[in-house]
Amino acid sequence: MSEAYVITGDKRSLLKLASSDDCREIAELLCGRIFCFEQVLDLIVTNCQPEVILPKLMLAVESTDHLYRVLLSQTPLTVEHITKVLNQIVARLKRDLELQLLVDLDE
Repeated sequence: MSEAYVITGDKRSLLKLASSDDCREIAELLCGRIFCFEQVLDLIVTNCQPEVILPKLMLAVESTDHLYRVLLSQTPLTVEHITKVLNQIVARLKRDLELQLLVDLDE
């Protein structure tokens, strides 16, 4: 099962998983195997044509109110701005997690 990954948009559960003594064994098995929502969006944005993906991206993030407002804080919306915002969110989550649960996309 070395190729299994988890994709989640629930950052609160990741924080609880990483800090729970009762879940420590499971959390350690998942280290480096979890993608958060923002990582998935970043992979899509950086690997697709901007004119195709940007309109669809905004539809996808409308349900995540905070992310939607942050992305719209700059106009016109650029791939660079989106990537910067997503990377800031991921960096903050990585900093807050007691274990390194998230996949490292820089490797």
